[in-house]
Amino acid sequence: MAGIPPGFIYIAGGLSRLVRLLAFAYASSRVLEIVFGKQGPRWLRVSACLLPIPLALACSILYTYLRDKREAARRGAVLAPQVKSRWPGNFDTLLSVARGIRRVHIVFDKYLQEYGPVVNLRIMFEDRILTTEPEHIKAILATQFSSFEKGPMFRDQLNGLLGTGVFNADGEIWKFHRSMTRPFFSKDRISHFDIFEKHAEDVLNQAKARLQEGYPVDFQVLDTGIRGLVC
Repeated sequence: MAGIPPGFIYIAGGLSRLVRLLAFAYASSRVLEIVFGKQGPRWLRVSACLLPIPLALACSILYTYLRDKREAARRGAVLAPQVKSRWPGNFDTLLSVARGIRRVHIVFDKYLQEYGPVVNLRIMFEDRILTTEPEHIKAILATQFSSFEKGPMFRDQLNGLLGTGVFNADGEIWKFHRSMTRPFFSKDRISHFDIFEKHAEDVLNQAKARLQEGYPVDFQVLDTGIRGLVC
């Protein structure tokens, strides 16, 4: 059964905040009626309806930033450097990433070279942190995995590419897949990577040739135990 598209989940999550803002705006207009005994001047009514929304958003953004900064200081850490932007919400950064979507790694490399191995893109007032630090990646994928849950939206978006394997799972499912893959990374299995290197290189060459012809690539599972049976 197909899951709910992640876009709907994201929109639904924001609806509750929007409803609260609209309710606050309506309450403000009602307060004006009580204070003035009528609706009050038009400019004041418009201000009462419009100002609470950006004001509440600004307060929420400031509160989140101060909370994160205080929590980082409590743990003896610092916040990741943010990409400097000329537009609110780093909208120009978002446009830069969108324009280079076919070569998005090059766009990200530019920011990593400028700000260091850890950088916060801070897209639309939400943290989007990139890291190339090996110790961070080790913590995210292994030693502190439970602190970096992927969540339902991430899993749904990458389900078609990664399925429910170790790179797209949380909780007990992740523990199961990790226990299954751990033996393949032992010292006596390192020599087996020669097999994967040979076939991976062939796969990449075949995929490149196929894509240049304008056709999609269909991936299928191949067990290394029966590789000799495949012509």
